[in-house]
Amino acid sequence: MKTNRNGVVAADDAVWLPVEVTTLCDRLLPRYCRSMGTFINRSIYTREQQQLARIRRGDTLRAVNTLGVLHARHGLYDRAAEQFKRIATRMPSARVNLGNMAYQRQGYCGALDYFERALAMEANNTVALLGVAMARNQLQDYDAAAGAYTRLASLDGELEERYDYLARGGESDTARASGRGGTTRVT
Repeated sequence: MKTNRNGVVAADDAVWLPVEVTTLCDRLLPRYCRSMGTFINRSIYTREQQQLARIRRGDTLRAVNTLGVLHARHGLYDRAAEQFKRIATRMPSARVNLGNMAYQRQGYCGALDYFERALAMEANNTVALLGVAMARNQLQDYDAAAGAYTRLASLDGELEERYDYLARGGESDTARASGRGGTTRVT
């Protein structure tokens, strides 16, 4: 271990940046984030306004879900979650989308809850069922993951083939390393 001139302790092989560089980064990062936010807001503005107009006309559920998907695809997760939560009690895919966002943030228990609630609303929702299997797998509840996968396999052959690692329990790390698996899509 070694200590830099500011008293920060780090491993011997740590790379030290001059104070001037870290100060510059501290000043530039907020500017970059603001610029990126402005860019994203401008690039989605037209589609966002179209969905808001649909919502005002009364085409609420689908338009709110589509608006949430638009926000999620552009990394605006708080805004996306706000939209999905507005309709989650009435639309299973909104719960699936909330589950997907929780899963991507490695909140597997929360994701599982959203996926199971979506299944309670629509028992044969294959995306929710896949989410249950994947979340259970991440929580190392391999028997439950395999059970959900078996049910999924009976409903959707394409998903069965793509996510077959879920039936093998703890072997999922090998399957994931080979490129199979991943998160479910935002619907």
